[in-house]
Amino acid sequence: MQKTSQSFLDQLTTNGHRITAVRSLIIDLLHKNQKPTTALELQNLITKKLRPVNKTTVYRELELLLVNQIIVEINFGDNKKRYEIAGLPHHHHLVCSNCDKVEDVFIDRDLHQLEQKITKEKSFTVHSHSLEFFGLCQDCN
Repeated sequence: MQKTSQSFLDQLTTNGHRITAVRSLIIDLLHKNQKPTTALELQNLITKKLRPVNKTTVYRELELLLVNQIIVEINFGDNKKRYEIAGLPHHHHLVCSNCDKVEDVFIDRDLHQLEQKITKEKSFTVHSHSLEFFGLCQDCN
């Protein structure tokens, strides 16, 4: 079962952190957005919804949320860190190379079998994997 925004805020409170408006909004935006979002995108959304916010503040908040395992960092190999809420069902991403649209794709059953095969054949313990598909979305095709 996926956690709610409030359960993430409760987790922070339990860990001794204050709940600021920006912190709460970042969690809410990532929870509702459910797509990997850059710090700059978050900064722009916060400015639209709340008030102008310094990029240093956004990065500081993201670091706190990472350390507290509220969010996870996603990297598509383009030197942009993206963030999404932690605890989502295991998934991968379809990334449009033209418009940057990102869509979740769920394919872990076949990959789980591949991980088991790798473990058996190569005596290699897989802790995690990352798989993204790059191409053109329906709108850009």
